[in-house]
Amino acid sequence: LLSGSRAEFLAKLEERLLTAQRSAVAAARALARRDSTYAQMRDASYLPAALENYRLQELEPAREKLRAAEGKVALVARDLKLLQSPTGYTRYRRFADDVRAMATRLHASWQ
Repeated sequence: LLSGSRAEFLAKLEERLLTAQRSAVAAARALARRDSTYAQMRDASYLPAALENYRLQELEPAREKLRAAEGKVALVARDLKLLQSPTGYTRYRRFADDVRAMATRLHASWQ
């Protein structure tokens, strides 16, 4: 918000939201593929050690990636909702101005 207009910032946030949503969908698809593979392995009576190895190396990282992607979607959506409202935008503006003033004071104290 410091380098552009509110409309430009909201447009960037909407773009980030779409990107985050696409990432979440891709992560969900990847997890579904890995879940399917795990089920096939289990049905084919793979050894428990092989199943656990696959779970730890493929399933859990895919689950974590999906959780992270969904978290990012939620954060960007929250920011977008907040900044779309006049009250939220005013509160953010005040916060940003306070942070900038504090950074300026801190920088001046180092000189």
